[in-house]
Parts: sequence; C-alpha cells; structure tokens
Amino acid sequence: MLVLTRKIGQKIIIGDDIEVMLAAVGGGMAHISVYAPADIPVVRQGEAAADRVLERHADVPMVITRKVSEQILVGSNIQIMLVSIIGDTVRLGIEAPRDIKIMRQEVLEEVRDQNLKAVQNQGAPEELKDLLPKKESTPKKE
Repeated sequence: MLVLTRKIGQKIIIGDDIEVMLAAVGGGMAHISVYAPADIPVVRQGEAAADRVLERHADVPMVITRKVSEQILVGSNIQIMLVSIIGDTVRLGIEAPRDIKIMRQEVLEEVRDQNLKAVQNQGAPEELKDLLPKKESTPKKE
C-alpha cells in the first residue's frame, strides 16, 4: 500500500483519468473528492451496511465522507483507505496494480514543467556539440 499525506485541496492522480482530492476535514471525518470517468464504478466500503455503488453524473467529482480505516473502491482494482487524520492533514493509503501510476499532483506538474522547458530549450545539434568536452587527439602509433 502506498501512503500519501495530503492537505485540503491537494490532489492525487491515479492512472490517466482518476483524481482524488482532500476536500475538507472535520469531526473525525475526511471529505474526499473522487473524479473518475462515468464508466468506472465508485463504491463506498467500510460501513455497517452493505457496500454501496454510488450514482454519479459524468464529469462531476463525487465527495465521499470517510472515517479512519474506511475505504473507497474505484473500478475493480483500486482501493483508497483513510489511514489517519491529524488536524487538516490526512494520510491516504492506495492499493492499485503496479502498472497504474500514482502521483501527487504537484510532482506531476513539476515533471510536466521540466519536460516543457527541455523541449523549448532544445538547441540545434551543432550547438550541442559545443557543450561536449573536446577530445584530445592522440598520435597514431606506427
């Protein structure tokens, strides 16, 4: 399980199209916003009643209230558990297959910014040659 600490408004990006954000904290509960495409089911787990598949409208994130150790199931293979609440900060545990990327939004944005800068700063191949150290020629032995 990957455990990430989040403050209100901070997001976690799961795969290419799932976003999880801490919306609010209070009364020993966290309000977690989950955005997933309409064809991916979101199930609220950890209640005394049976697990519930939540009805959603396309392109509208859901806000789900969870207590510590309660879970949200996104699709058939992603589990999000509220691990702890300390003040306005929560720790979310995420279990997903290894091939699904899980990133904090601020890290993803930094990677995108660095990639964009790298593409914009690409010099012509001749300019790049000038940046490499010069090789000293050694006389050939005969």
